[in-house]
Amino acid sequence: MNELFSTVFKFLAALLLIPVIYAASMLFGKHFGQFAGIQDDFFYWGIWFFVVVYIFVYQFKGVQEAGRNIVSSMFAFGSLGKRFFANAIPFYFFLIMISLHIVKNVFNVKNCTHYFLFFGGFAIAMHVIETAAELQSQENSLVKPNYYFSICLVYLFSVFSVILMMNLITGSFTFPKYIDGIGKISGEIFMMFWKRFI
Repeated sequence: MNELFSTVFKFLAALLLIPVIYAASMLFGKHFGQFAGIQDDFFYWGIWFFVVVYIFVYQFKGVQEAGRNIVSSMFAFGSLGKRFFANAIPFYFFLIMISLHIVKNVFNVKNCTHYFLFFGGFAIAMHVIETAAELQSQENSLVKPNYYFSICLVYLFSVFSVILMMNLITGSFTFPKYIDGIGKISGEIFMMFWKRFI
């Protein structure tokens, strides 16, 4: 009974997160392009480069697993928390963006942001795709409610991580505005479905 309740809850939660994911994705490009001095094309090129390499050349399962193990060791105080953070936190992306922050602000190196953004895009794509593959392999059922719920959270956490790191690099705190925009758009979608179907 508990397992059935958990399955139904996670499936419904995943459905409810779809408008939030849509809003977060739609606003991401607009929001990302507003950061001064950020060449966002390089970030997207990094994402696409990973996708091409992943499909045709090499899958980075071992690399991603190493990063996941590092995060697990940092959150070793509970098995549930350890698993969640290991899947949710894009370790290599954070490492690259923090390195960019140090290089720019401590060592005063100029004209290097685009390189870090390229590898940041590569790292965030690796995190989402490899984590999705790992989560999917852990569930044998046809419906896969655990997978849908978990990958929704991983995707949102990854998008939020990008915005927060861009805030750190540019010195602007736009994250609340981004969250507010997501709330408005997803709220409008929920209201539209409520009026039409309920």
